[in-house]
Amino acid sequence: MKAAVFAGNGVIEVRDVPIPSVESSDGVVLKVAANAICGTDLHALDVPPTVIYRPGVIIGHEFSGIVVDAGPNSGVSVGDRVGILPNVTCGKCVFCGRGLPNLCVFMEGFGSERVEGGAAEYAWAPGRTVFKLPDTLSMELASIAEPLSCVLNGTMRAGWQADSDVVVLGGGPIGLMFAIVARSAAVRSVTVVEPASGRAEAAEEFGFAVVDPRDRDQVARLCEKGASHVVDTVGTQIAEAIAISRPRAKILIFGLDDTRQPSFPQADAVRKEVSIEGIFLARNTFRLALEMLARSELGFERLITHRYDLGDFTQAVDQLRNGFAIKALVIPNSLETA
Repeated sequence: MKAAVFAGNGVIEVRDVPIPSVESSDGVVLKVAANAICGTDLHALDVPPTVIYRPGVIIGHEFSGIVVDAGPNSGVSVGDRVGILPNVTCGKCVFCGRGLPNLCVFMEGFGSERVEGGAAEYAWAPGRTVFKLPDTLSMELASIAEPLSCVLNGTMRAGWQADSDVVVLGGGPIGLMFAIVARSAAVRSVTVVEPASGRAEAAEEFGFAVVDPRDRDQVARLCEKGASHVVDTVGTQIAEAIAISRPRAKILIFGLDDTRQPSFPQADAVRKEVSIEGIFLARNTFRLALEMLARSELGFERLITHRYDLGDFTQAVDQLRNGFAIKALVIPNSLETA
């Protein structure tokens, strides 16, 4: 089969590799319908990389497909349409035991470490990571359930109310997901802060108020109004988040950037008594993500702007980096035959 393999030093190679087998009683093999490219993948392809992937791994951790083989204890059957939660947890460590699988001490991620990913014609997964799709949910849209499930880990902890004013820093796919979920919770207002014109236009098309962080007057008005909830989807915006926050506001830190150490205005955070919470991966929210994606009125399908053949993986990466794409899918197989 064909697969997009991370060759190291920012290079993706489409190679011929063996089709995976079930391997165990709970193993599942699926024919991949769609693989969405994540911002984490882009960071791994930076030179030098800002996220470390194992050279030789099949890339891809946001994907969906149809089961073509399944072990007797997998919980699924041949022909099932499924999405994949791409975090293999141990189920035994102290955090798994406390219902916090996203903090599993022994977690392994698809497409980055030992577990091969979904940017391939076929993929393997353990049954506990495989979820059947709602009948009304397309497999293309199901491929972005993983990032939405991570967002929902944050939104369920946000404590939004009808009088909440939410500001999302970053208008990429994660920022827009936060904004969409905030609006679905009927908060009072949602504002997206984004400098890139393409992403700002996309946020406006969704109906969100947009602020350009380079415009001092716009930023000053936003800070004067303040926000009850601020989400940093960039990973470097803690100072900006505190400046925008009202007293007793809640700040969610979602973005990751290990190469940056942003300054932290601790005195301002103390005076405002803000709460700051880190959000990491999905926490028992994948099934909810599938259910939300199946709600067509929310408009998540508009996040998928580009589709590419597996052989055009590098072109898809380029379109994401230059801001033309919001969410790009790689389609390894024809959806008619997937």
